Amino acid sequence: MLGSTIVFLILASQNIQGVLANLCGVNVSFCYLQILVAVVLCPVAWLGTPKDFWPVAVGAASATSFACVILVAAMLEEYMGEVRDIPVVHKNPVLIDLFPSMGIVMFAYGGHPVFPTFQADMKVPGDFPKAVIYAYIAQVLMYVPVAVTGALVYGKAVQANLLLSISPGPLLYTVQILVTCHLVCSFIICLNPVAQQLEELLKLKKTFSWHRIVSRSLLVAFVLFAAETLPKFDTLLSLIGGSTITMMAFVCPPLFYLKLCSMKGHWPQIVVPLHQKVLLLEILIVGSVVGLMSTFSSLQSMASPDSFTVPCYINMTAACG
Repeated sequence: MLGSTIVFLILASQNIQGVLANLCGVNVSFCYLQILVAVVLCPVAWLGTPKDFWPVAVGAASATSFACVILVAAMLEEYMGEVRDIPVVHKNPVLIDLFPSMGIVMFAYGGHPVFPTFQADMKVPGDFPKAVIYAYIAQVLMYVPVAVTGALVYGKAVQANLLLSISPGPLLYTVQILVTCHLVCSFIICLNPVAQQLEELLKLKKTFSWHRIVSRSLLVAFVLFAAETLPKFDTLLSLIGGSTITMMAFVCPPLFYLKLCSMKGHWPQIVVPLHQKVLLLEILIVGSVVGLMSTFSSLQSMASPDSFTVPCYINMTAACG
């Protein structure tokens, strides 16, 4: 989850950079904007649990929904209009490209490690399974049209950040603003479970105090330092999606569930049906294989001289000098 916040901070800063350049004609490096975004979000990160900032979650979901609809409309407008003269060329699928891509997909669908803290704050925790099902249905309805449309319209010319592929215009600016709202909201949502876990390990008070302010401010500072050190978000996203998120979201849950169900004690015994066992083992095996290959591909890409990116603070130091 901490790795997710790094990606969100980088993307949000890049989007703000694009909005400022397109609407205001101001060219500011996203390296500086990352510092500004982190400073602005730091006080919000001091809030206790999701029940204290539930409008943030509503804002993130609403912004994403509207952004996806407008994004598809913007891409279709380019496809049907005369905006681009470059013909669409699609690259032939290569097996080696599958694994880093799967790492990104797993990142996109790997948000459920934060779900337990949501369930703890629900008025009716028993409705949690319904909420999860509805959430993933909504997620599929948002992700699939955007991904398919982007592939059809731009082909192999599509960039890692899809917004950089769209021609400037009111639709793009609107999407950039909405996606930025989603990213900053997601930053707070994903950082919160990490902060709660850290405070529990340090045995800090659960009530608001200066201890929380210091611990969470240091956490935000660490995220900022990591974002300034690794500013190339697509490789980082694939690495996190293929390693930690795959372990936490696709490997550990089925493994732990099967282990818990096999334990005997003073509680009702849970018998896992055969079809559920097969499905859980499939998730476990596919997650493990794809996660390992995606992690290896991402590390290999990061080690390549062509993909090396100079940390932001080195460029900023050089500019000041």
